[in-house]
Amino acid sequence: MLDKTTLQKYLSYNPETGKLYWKARMPDMFSREPDCRTWNTKNALKEAGAVFKNGYICLSINKKKLYAHRVAAVLGGLDLGSLQVDHINGIRTDNRLCNLRVVSNSENARNKRLLDRNTSGANGVYYDSRRGYKPWYVKYGRNKWGGAFKTKEEAEAARSEIDRRLEYHELHGTKKGP
Repeated sequence: MLDKTTLQKYLSYNPETGKLYWKARMPDMFSREPDCRTWNTKNALKEAGAVFKNGYICLSINKKKLYAHRVAAVLGGLDLGSLQVDHINGIRTDNRLCNLRVVSNSENARNKRLLDRNTSGANGVYYDSRRGYKPWYVKYGRNKWGGAFKTKEEAEAARSEIDRRLEYHELHGTKKGP
């Protein structure tokens, strides 16, 4: 990640909208002055970045790929260190400062949305017909066992209690945002 001073040289950030904009560049930033004029005509004061396959907005400075949410956090005055930036509402393109928080990997995982491949409709709740009497079971964390249950409702209640006890984010396991 580039430092705040370097980022401020290239970009401006609106914390209310979460948008990053390219600043006009100076001729000394290019090997040829015509390249500077061309770049400024094409990019200066325009929104920076594009949405990539993973759903995050990415941009490039000096051939270095950067995630817009991390850039926004730095320009917004947050201290990242080696930590991660989490989108509180789960919308990967919403880089408003009020929607970003600096967290550890463990905390970030506690705000994870329901995976597309989930078939039960409930986070951490699984069905296995081979289990017989108690076919519904609960897992959490890195394959930690939460118990086996007769009904899906019992399994969901157990998982909700685990989420509450372990202080998972209120949006953990919900459907993804727009």
